[in-house]
Amino acid sequence: MKKFWSLLSVIVAFSEVGFAQFEPSSDSAYVMPLQDFIGLVLKHHPVANQAALIPQEGKARRLMAKGSFDPVAFYFASGKEFNNKNYYSYQDGGLEFFTYPGIKFNATWSTTGGDFLNPESNMPIGGLLAIGADIPVLRGLLTDQRRLELQQAKLFNRYSAYMQRRVLNDLLFEAIADYWMWSLRFAEFQMRDRFVKVARQRFELVKTAFLNGDVPAVDTLEAFILIQSREIAAEQARAQLNDARLKLSNHLWSPSGEPLELSWLVIPQFLNAPTQFPVSFDSIIKISNEFYQINPESQLLDYQVRLLEAERAFRKNELLPKLNIKYNFLTEQVGFLAGEEIFISPRNYKFGIDFSIPLFLRRERAALRINEIRLTEARLQRENRRIALQRRMQQEAYLLENQFEQMNMVRNNMKNFFELLRIEQRKFQIGESSLFLVNAREVQAIDAELQYLQLLHRYQTSIASFFRAAGILYDYTPPQ
Repeated sequence: MKKFWSLLSVIVAFSEVGFAQFEPSSDSAYVMPLQDFIGLVLKHHPVANQAALIPQEGKARRLMAKGSFDPVAFYFASGKEFNNKNYYSYQDGGLEFFTYPGIKFNATWSTTGGDFLNPESNMPIGGLLAIGADIPVLRGLLTDQRRLELQQAKLFNRYSAYMQRRVLNDLLFEAIADYWMWSLRFAEFQMRDRFVKVARQRFELVKTAFLNGDVPAVDTLEAFILIQSREIAAEQARAQLNDARLKLSNHLWSPSGEPLELSWLVIPQFLNAPTQFPVSFDSIIKISNEFYQINPESQLLDYQVRLLEAERAFRKNELLPKLNIKYNFLTEQVGFLAGEEIFISPRNYKFGIDFSIPLFLRRERAALRINEIRLTEARLQRENRRIALQRRMQQEAYLLENQFEQMNMVRNNMKNFFELLRIEQRKFQIGESSLFLVNAREVQAIDAELQYLQLLHRYQTSIASFFRAAGILYDYTPPQ
């Protein structure tokens, strides 16, 4: 009888290590730390690879917009011959240079010939060289479609890093949340499996005690029912672990782009109690003060406003009349190609004025009004959303601090339940309790351990949630 109680005390003591995580040896399993998992996600996940293309697209857009200012070489030729008569022939070629201030420079060489030319088309035998510019005086002076597209492309290129960061922050948060859920399910399964072993050993001891006449037969039935209950709970925990494992596999991809499935031999980083708060108070103050500058979603709201502001300047300029002045110096000395000096006389020139304006400007005024409405909406949305984002970050910081403070209380509560289990066991040893009460205390201890594990899980997930709300999850380095 004395030997039976000693062995039973050992089993209860074994169940009391619930709050100490069992770590498999390296021979049986491979521990994949969170930091290694994040590295795999960032390296091979399709969404991460897609996000890496955003800055490249920004550079390509900027290059395409700059292409509108590329110099243009052109050549045109036309002629007519009929019944052995040369009616006319035209040749026109040169270069056009587009500048950012909106002025277009050109250098053109033209030659004509034929028996039926319009007198104004007559040119010297060697052709005519024209060098000049097309200058917008009103509309197109401060901005035009080319400069608007370039400005928008520069904005996209500038904010593409924030676009990439927002995508990666969302991807990493989902991946980290799934990782800690996997870690929670693994810890729960370990605990359930441990108590299955406790129940089986207890049943064998109770059965031996019954055969020796130390306990009634009902205790053996109760001990056997407890095994069944523990095994059912363990199988449910195994199923939940499998679901978490498969869900985590969605984030794992091979270098060749093939989806991977996480092996059962790979286990997570264990849910450990934190020794210190992950973010200092000074860091929270700094993040809060610099929130608008570091949060990608806040910056992208600013990007939308800047796009519309650039368009507004263009729409305002469209209200001005179109007035272009064209001036070209003319010379017939085209021997400069052979190194001859060019003589340009101010008396030889070609001059023109191009003026036009819609009488009612309804299209232009409506376009400006639409832009102003959208700009006002974007500014209001930016201010409202920024406040909401900052409040959310503050809420996450408070929740994280609250969970950190709960940690010791929940851990002490769990230890107290295991202490009650030990006391109930001692009372059972002296005949003042029953196996039913011992099992009931054990159930309470299991629930307390589950509560503690779930709090650890919520705490680790809240860390990721805080850094995501701040917009710097991509820069966060998790503890090993």
